[in-house]
Amino acid sequence: MPASLIVGPRWLFFVIVVVLLIPAAVAHWKDYRGLNRALGFIVTSVVTIGMIASVVLLISSLPQHKETPIELLTSAAALW
Repeated sequence: MPASLIVGPRWLFFVIVVVLLIPAAVAHWKDYRGLNRALGFIVTSVVTIGMIASVVLLISSLPQHKETPIELLTSAAALW
């Protein structure tokens, strides 16, 4: 995806998700169901917020013609 359609550095989203998944995996392994469920909701929320932010940036870049049509179509397919 083009840099104009990403919030923050490219690695930040991945690091946030991994940092949240590690304790979720440990909670699952130790059978802490409540904590595992809460962390699952948090991970899902983070991914959803990231997707919404990228879609908003994609839609806002349409009238500004920042990206080529192929880049926009590729980004839209990646977000799908």
